[in-house]
Amino acid sequence: MTLRSDGPLWPLLLPLAPCGDNSYIWIGDQGSYHRISITRCIQNAALVAEREVLPPYGLTPRELQIVTLLADGISNPEIADHLVVSRRTVSTHVEHILAKLRVSSRAEAAALVSREGLRLIQAAPRRLPVPSQRA
Repeated sequence: MTLRSDGPLWPLLLPLAPCGDNSYIWIGDQGSYHRISITRCIQNAALVAEREVLPPYGLTPRELQIVTLLADGISNPEIADHLVVSRRTVSTHVEHILAKLRVSSRAEAAALVSREGLRLIQAAPRRLPVPSQRA
């Protein structure tokens, strides 16, 4: 994959570049997983490296979404509201994530996500337009 300024990944990287050295996961349009590494250079320049990888720890795209939110300290009810799914669904996903990561707590999972760069880069969720109200 070529990283182009008019490609789908570029606008997602712009907010991340000033944050220093980081590694992320991105899922392309075809469902392929990519490791994205950003290294801050001098001034406003950053080196971005990308390579296709297998799904880390066998995590599904939804599990990567949830583990990213979990690593940000978001509670299960808040994750459910954010993703518009039931709390039970999130709880089940968290159980599967902990098993796949071979950790026993959310704190351990969050530490592993940060240490291994497993945060998912994704576009902000689209909001439906609010219908205009006529009197």
